[in-house]
Amino acid sequence: MGTRLPWRIVGGRPAKEGEFPYQVSLRLRSSYNAYYFCGGSIISSLHILTAAHCVSYTQKEVHHSIVVSVFAGHIGLSTTETGSYINASKITTHENYNETTFANDVAIVELERELSISKLISPVPMREIPITFGKCIVSGWGIQKPESGILSEDLLVAEVDVIEFVSCQEMYAKENMTLVEGVLCAGHEQGEKDACQGDSGGPLVCNGLLTGIVSTGSGCGEPGFPGIYTDVAKYLPWIISHIALTQTTTITNEETTYFTETEIHGKQTSVDATTNTADAAVHTTHYNKELQKSNSKTIFLLKHNLLLISVMIGIVFTLYKN
Repeated sequence: MGTRLPWRIVGGRPAKEGEFPYQVSLRLRSSYNAYYFCGGSIISSLHILTAAHCVSYTQKEVHHSIVVSVFAGHIGLSTTETGSYINASKITTHENYNETTFANDVAIVELERELSISKLISPVPMREIPITFGKCIVSGWGIQKPESGILSEDLLVAEVDVIEFVSCQEMYAKENMTLVEGVLCAGHEQGEKDACQGDSGGPLVCNGLLTGIVSTGSGCGEPGFPGIYTDVAKYLPWIISHIALTQTTTITNEETTYFTETEIHGKQTSVDATTNTADAAVHTTHYNKELQKSNSKTIFLLKHNLLLISVMIGIVFTLYKN
């Protein structure tokens, strides 16, 4: 079987400030200078869509949210740039993610507080209907040359073409690789422009819609081997259902909206995170005042229980001494 690799941008150009306001970088906040390790896309003021392999140690072990942060509103890799730096509060990977085949390579990072939406920070609408052709944009901070191993200091962007699934499968058959369901391919027959190592989890956007998540492939910008992306449209029900689940545990007085595109009518519609996924086309706001009250009671009880435990430990220690 051929070697599957995470991806980086090859043959790209530097992005302009505010050109891709949905692009974020994922950082390990426990490390020096908040080490960059993957890309991601803003799909709501509270949620980042990325690849499962970005946030997984192994197939069953996920990075704890306490060590992951998101940096938004920037095009330079340095965290000294002006931007919004927010810690993660929860990470959810697809329950059937396979680290060997990269099947179901999708994950959601929930933030501990909402992003402030602006010209530099805003969500990208998600595609509802899979596509088999078209021109797309892929972006990221990955290394530009396979032999360099050095990340780009600037956000890079490259234009790629969607490759029909059967044709892509025939290309990868040469490497004894079988494409899994739920992916799409994009690149150039001549190679030259592609995503590669360091760009994993980042966005593939076609006609203004988030269409793919940078996942895997063979080689880097090589002729006959386009990049492999998680197909967002095929995972939209999973994404919406898990955003709905996470929102029920989010303490906030702000409203949270995420978007998809109703392509039949050519109109952007907000998705109701509390509705059935098949019905996802209604704008909604989510207020959690009752949850705030519930959590306040929980915190009080927790403190009360800790006090009781401390007293009990003191009594046991006194009896032991006597």
